[in-house]
Amino acid sequence: MVYHVQFPGLGLDLTVNRVALAIGGFNIYWYGVIIAAGMLLAMLYAFRNAVDYGIDSDRLVDVVAIGAVMSIVCARIYYVAMAPFEYQSLWEMVDIRKGRHRHLRSGHRCVCVRRPGRQMAQGAAAAVV
Repeated sequence: MVYHVQFPGLGLDLTVNRVALAIGGFNIYWYGVIIAAGMLLAMLYAFRNAVDYGIDSDRLVDVVAIGAVMSIVCARIYYVAMAPFEYQSLWEMVDIRKGRHRHLRSGHRCVCVRRPGRQMAQGAAAAVV
C-alpha cells in the first residue's frame, strides 16, 4: 500500500510505501524501523551517560531488554482491550502481526483536524494520507 504524504508548510510532497522491506513472507514496516532506530539511539545515549550517573552497564542492558519486551506486550494488551470483540479466537488476540489501525483497515483517510490556535493531526507527523 502506498501513501501520499504532504507537508504543506515545508513544501514537501512524498509518496511512501508502508513496507520498508520484505524478507520472505515477513514485512518490515517503516514505523517499526523508526521505533527501532529511536530505541537504538536511546540505548547509545544511556550507555554513554551511564558512568556519569553510577549505573552499571550490565543492569542497564537488563532494563532495556525487559522494557522492550514489556512495551510490546503491554501495547498489544491495550490494543486488544480497546476492541475486544473484533477477534474470533485467543490466537488472533495474541498475533501482533495482525495489529493495524482500525481507521486504516476500514479504508478511512487520515486528515488534519484544525482547532482554534493550533493544529492537531491524526496519523504520523501531520501527514495527509
